[in-house]
Amino acid sequence: MPLRPYIVGNWKMHGTRSMLSEARAIDRAAQRHMKVEVAIAPPYTLIHPIHREAEQIAVGAQDCHEQEGGAHTGDISAA
Repeated sequence: MPLRPYIVGNWKMHGTRSMLSEARAIDRAAQRHMKVEVAIAPPYTLIHPIHREAEQIAVGAQDCHEQEGGAHTGDISAA
């Protein structure tokens, strides 16, 4: 199977539930361009809502830490 280009965008700390419509638009566009893989890495609070909406795009995370807990400012536990 040939490799496809992989395009990933992140919203850093920017993003609210009102931007779910933008995620749906990106998902629809990705469905028309099957020669590329597309993913979004939204803020932690939007991972689940976007994952529910996405049919074609992958949903990732950002700023994860490998520890389950501790004083890791700004990180979310990967667990």
